Amino acid sequence: MFKPKKQSSNGSSSQYPKGVYFDVYTIEDITVNENNTYNQDINLIAHIKNESSQWAKKFWLAGNHEKEQDVAVDYGTSKTVGQGGSFYIKKFIEATGADPLTALNDKGDDFKDEVKADLIGRSLVCAEYETTGTYRNFWKTVKTVEEGANVLRNEWLEMFKNKEQHDYVPGKYAHAEEEKAKWSSAEYAPTDKHAAAFEAEDDGMPF
Repeated sequence: MFKPKKQSSNGSSSQYPKGVYFDVYTIEDITVNENNTYNQDINLIAHIKNESSQWAKKFWLAGNHEKEQDVAVDYGTSKTVGQGGSFYIKKFIEATGADPLTALNDKGDDFKDEVKADLIGRSLVCAEYETTGTYRNFWKTVKTVEEGANVLRNEWLEMFKNKEQHDYVPGKYAHAEEEKAKWSSAEYAPTDKHAAAFEAEDDGMPF
């Protein structure tokens, strides 16, 4: 697991984001979230665990699908459904090595039973960040185990280095403003000016 490093005595900055933890997690279970406050098309909870945690943690898989004549035809994106799309669920499934195109049931509100059974035991790389509350949240962007934690960490940092991506920073991230100022400074000029392909985090949902 990558943990924030302390600054050295000469004042040089850490190469790691503050209060963000990158690690490999294994899926132990997937359940329906009965508290679907926002009446989303799909609202599941992936119970995931890393080697250092005693208990599984919750990764919410919730959002709205793209629809035609009120029938779900694809995972929802910011272009097709606005905020709160289900596209990141597709990315979550892909990161495990499973097929997102055959994962959902006919209604689109749950994974098929055989898909749930197949996902249990699969692993992926997640980022958990400190929030302004007393808990931590998972970033919606995930990576495969083969890609590794460094790839996810670099994508997180690019979001701060490039001011055009600052709107994508999770709204509840405890160190957001401090990290924006640090990583967007001349010392950490981004190597890639192109926006990363992920959904905005601050979508009004409680996760």
